[in-house]
Amino acid sequence: MAVSDSTKATIIETVNGIKELSIRKIEGKQKVFVFVETDGERGDARKTLSDALKKRKISTVEKLSTKSTELATFIKGEPIAIVYKNKKGGMQETTLNAAITELFPAIAFENKISSKLSESKFYAEIQKSFNPKSQIFVDTSDVKQGKKFIDAAIHSSKLSNKIKDAQGALKYIQQQAKGKPIKQLYWGYRRKPSGVNPSHRGDIFIEFDDGKMIGLSLKAGGKSTKEAKFNTYVSEVMINGYKDVATYQKWQKESYDTYYKKVPNITPFSTYGKASMVEVVGNLEADDSPYYNQLYDEQLDWLRGKMIAYMMKNPDKTKEWLLRDVAAVDNNVPTLLVKLVNGKATVEDDENILAECVQRSKKGAQGLSIKKSDTSKQNIIVTLTCKDHDTNFEFAMRTNQSGIKHKLGQFIRLAFKYNGVVKKKK
Repeated sequence: MAVSDSTKATIIETVNGIKELSIRKIEGKQKVFVFVETDGERGDARKTLSDALKKRKISTVEKLSTKSTELATFIKGEPIAIVYKNKKGGMQETTLNAAITELFPAIAFENKISSKLSESKFYAEIQKSFNPKSQIFVDTSDVKQGKKFIDAAIHSSKLSNKIKDAQGALKYIQQQAKGKPIKQLYWGYRRKPSGVNPSHRGDIFIEFDDGKMIGLSLKAGGKSTKEAKFNTYVSEVMINGYKDVATYQKWQKESYDTYYKKVPNITPFSTYGKASMVEVVGNLEADDSPYYNQLYDEQLDWLRGKMIAYMMKNPDKTKEWLLRDVAAVDNNVPTLLVKLVNGKATVEDDENILAECVQRSKKGAQGLSIKKSDTSKQNIIVTLTCKDHDTNFEFAMRTNQSGIKHKLGQFIRLAFKYNGVVKKKK
């Protein structure tokens, strides 16, 4: 089937008419691939362009392309596929937005940039104040990455909100400085300052004049939203938390036999989690989304049950993991969780409450109870029992990837997050 020149021209015209999209290149003659660049998330770009093409009477279908790890837009009745890419030198917007929140306040404090400036003036001052020799950056790789984030910030669809969050963090740091003089701030992007655990979850580290240090873990959200305090993966919990690779591998095989064998044209177990199997799973989502989501929900419920049973079978190891990894107890460099909402910063105490309850709980299984949430298909409730009361903590297990790598395409390497203390109903 020959490619229609008129259809091809309409696609190009439509892409060029969307502000946040541009054409990087076009390949092929018998089968044409149009590579489209986006400033933001590829999933958003795919929807925007598909909707625009629909208005031009061009029918589309989303499925996996050999040119991408995410869904592409295929033109019905034409051998044309539209593949989405982030702009060269670009990055995922979630990473970019986090960097704005974390890096900008450190630069602003060091350079005495006012938190009262408008968002545009604040950003302009950050750009002017970038100093590759600043001690904010722990090493040269973070310097390079920091410059990329500053330059790319203008492409964030949430720039105004993220700068407000950064200004809120700046105000909090300024308050800290009033109580105790600050010697130096450090950006904890990849490397941590000397003497700090490499796995410390601090985004900004404050070193005071007396040599003591604290780490700020910054979380941006809405007034009533619940941001994850601790983010990891099921694989990390099992392999590095519990040091039990064998059990995790056993779960992989069980998930394949129970769920992935139900996927049409599934590849052998030897390809579990690899690109070839991801492609097959992605095709199922494109062809039969309801069945795909059913399998995902069933596997999620099964994996929650596996994790709960394992944690309850090993109560002492579970408490050690909660104290060491989740609460992140560090006597040398304490962690403060700072929530940012509309330019205001508040300190949340969920990690300290968890640490206290672990240390005060009854020994062994008597002090620990874990169950599935009654109100959520992804949440897990961990209850620690002291002599006089119970305290409930909420964890969540869910997909956190995009495109064909989400849900079943993420296999059992799902995200595992600590959401905080479950508040008692008044």
